[in-house]
Amino acid sequence: MKHVAVDSDIFFFSVSQDKRDRNVRLASSLLEHIDNHPYIELCVPFSVLAETVFKTITTEKESRDPQKRERISALIELWRKLKIRFLLPSDEAAEICWNLVEECQGRLQPADRTHLGYSLAYGMDFLITTDKILRHYLVPDSFRLKIVSLREARETIGL
Repeated sequence: MKHVAVDSDIFFFSVSQDKRDRNVRLASSLLEHIDNHPYIELCVPFSVLAETVFKTITTEKESRDPQKRERISALIELWRKLKIRFLLPSDEAAEICWNLVEECQGRLQPADRTHLGYSLAYGMDFLITTDKILRHYLVPDSFRLKIVSLREARETIGL
């Protein structure tokens, strides 16, 4: 079984209405393939879930904006349909995240360090992200994690 973690942008693209955008099409297709693959498990760090909800509710200007409600509803519906294993906070994740603060301060955004920390702590095989800086992080040899872009994910993971 391969364990695949995803960054929050994958969910944002998946609920986007702009089907002309290549990332939107790739993200939707990728999540569907992962969900239907018998030997791949979709794993979502709690930090990704939190970031996705936080960005969704804080990016719209007005709290009663109907687009915000539609986007939250679309995310919840997507999460209900997918078979997701949520990666919950743990002592090991906290320790690795703390070490990443020391190692990567100034290079990676705090949310990206946290997503990376969860992926390392839970022994993920892959982390799919659109973040260029995160994709260039050199994972220590003691971990099996490979950080891949949305575009290279299908061929790398073997879907």
